Amino acid sequence: MTGLLLLQSAAEQVAQAHAGLHTPLWSRLVGVLGIITMIGIAVLISYDRKKINWRLVLSGLAIQFVFGLIVLKTGPGRAFFDFFGRVITG
Repeated sequence: MTGLLLLQSAAEQVAQAHAGLHTPLWSRLVGVLGIITMIGIAVLISYDRKKINWRLVLSGLAIQFVFGLIVLKTGPGRAFFDFFGRVITG
């Protein structure tokens, strides 16, 4: 019974996200925390930290951010990925 309640709760969260309702701040920060963690691990295992091209790293993050905005916040971007999502699952 508890699993069913959790499933309903998750389904409700997805429905709210699709409806454009407020997403809690901690949910949004999970992705940022993941990016920071991955960059931190890369820096820690780097042989020569002075040779890290931070301009390239920040440029890549900026491109990823812009691409995310296009996909998530524009009608054509959303329609494009909705179409291919239906093709793949169908």
